[in-house]
Amino acid sequence: MRRALHPELAKRSLIEDGGTLNETTTDWMVDATAKNLGKAQDVPDRLIEVEVVDVYRDIASVVVRSAVYREYVHLVRTRDGWKIVNALWALS
Repeated sequence: MRRALHPELAKRSLIEDGGTLNETTTDWMVDATAKNLGKAQDVPDRLIEVEVVDVYRDIASVVVRSAVYREYVHLVRTRDGWKIVNALWALS
């Protein structure tokens, strides 16, 4: 997980009150992955569709669709490879 995420990741979702953003950091994502927290939302249909919307020089925009969530992701190409820097997501 750490290899995929930029250290300054901003991953956000709108919570149920309709006005507050929940923000997730790289450290939280790495820790959650180590603890297998994603398995709590596991579904039999694990199909994940990734659509690269646009690539321009060292930036890219991607849409991720799954049975669990929809996510809009921005990536940047660093000297260590492509890293996720921004993500906005919602549960399906």
